Amino acid sequence: MTDQANIHVQRADHVGFAVASLDEAVRFWVEGLGARLVRTGEMGGAFLGQVTGAHGRRSAWQSSRWPIRRSNS
Repeated sequence: MTDQANIHVQRADHVGFAVASLDEAVRFWVEGLGARLVRTGEMGGAFLGQVTGAHGRRSAWQSSRWPIRRSNS
């Protein structure tokens, strides 16, 4: 691909990553990238199986937020 697109992301509302260690991932997002940890939790059951295919499993998750920066352009 030789053409470059000029993309300006205005908002990312929901992004998921599978990681080996949630603690290390949270540290990376908060300390490395400057996110603010909002909450953590766990889920399981039929819903998790339906949306991920991970039937019979439990999932730990975290929610983080970045400060909103508005540009004048």
